Amino acid sequence: AASAVYGHNHSKRDLSILARRGSGSAARSIFGQYALMNAGVQSDGLDAYAEPLLDTEFPLCAVIAVAKAGPKDIGSTEGMRHTHETSPYHKPWIELVSRDLLTVRTALQNDDFMTLAECVEGNCLAMHANAMASRPGIIYFSGTTLDAISAVRNLRVHRGVEVFFTIDAGPHVVAFTRPSSVDEVAKALSQIPGVTQIIRSEMGDAAHLT
Repeated sequence: AASAVYGHNHSKRDLSILARRGSGSAARSIFGQYALMNAGVQSDGLDAYAEPLLDTEFPLCAVIAVAKAGPKDIGSTEGMRHTHETSPYHKPWIELVSRDLLTVRTALQNDDFMTLAECVEGNCLAMHANAMASRPGIIYFSGTTLDAISAVRNLRVHRGVEVFFTIDAGPHVVAFTRPSSVDEVAKALSQIPGVTQIIRSEMGDAAHLT
């Protein structure tokens, strides 16, 4: 919107580079559906941008279990800086990300739900293990987080629901599932003590002007 107001005709790649100044999530959100984020190595950030994965059709919905809200003891940016500087697990986790990215992309292309689930959950837990191993350790999980993880795995292992979880730098659990299973997943997560809200979301469209 700001680009349009000032009469700039930026490409989506340029918009992604600009949005990255705010966050990696903003850079990816320029594109709809699935997008790949290029980490970049240049100090000016011009090689840190997202691009769409046009060869992927894998419909998923998100069911977000919001845990009891409140300010975090340490913010996401500061938490990652501290983890980078003090965690012995940080370098191995960065190396893991590159391998997992290839696995996830292949799983999406092949509609391989179980490989996708295993890889996403594993990388999520590795990221949090990395933060926990920093000194002093950073623990974003709450008891509600662990209960939600257990509920998601129970749905998949014992009830055959195609669902997996991820967790950002906080206590809230995001469960990804097929559109046909959204109601079942939402019901299971809503019954967990400490979950204050359930948010449902379909895959988003690209950023656009209205």
